[in-house]
Parts: sequence; structure tokens; C-alpha cells
Amino acid sequence: MGVLRWRSLLDERIAAASAQKIERLDLEVLTSLRLGVYQLQFLSRVLRARRFFESVEMVKAARKRSARPL
Repeated sequence: MGVLRWRSLLDERIAAASAQKIERLDLEVLTSLRLGVYQLQFLSRVLRARRFFESVEMVKAARKRSARPL
């Protein structure tokens, strides 16, 4: 629910950090980035090393080309 609530803020942060336009990212890649950024910004109880683990695994499983530059 937090990712949905803060979606616009998460998209702003992703767009600021990415050289690629957010509109060009595949939906699976964008969704996993939103999840990872949400965990970094709002979930302090999640171990630092694990915060992006799920996002990276989701992108690997999706095998999307737009994730290569990231």
C-alpha cells in the first residue's frame, strides 16, 4: 500500500536518478524500482543489504531489456 500511496514521489526520485526516461521503462522494471526506492526511503526495519534484493530478483525474473542500463 505504501508504494501506491507514495507513487508520485517514488517516480520523481527514480526519474532524478535515472538517465533513462521513466516512460521508457518496462512496467515490471518500474514496479520493482518503486518497491526498492520505497524500501530505502520508508522501511527502516528492513536490513540495508536486503532492501534492493527483491527488486533485483524481480527484474532478473522478468528479463526486460530496459533494465540493462540500470
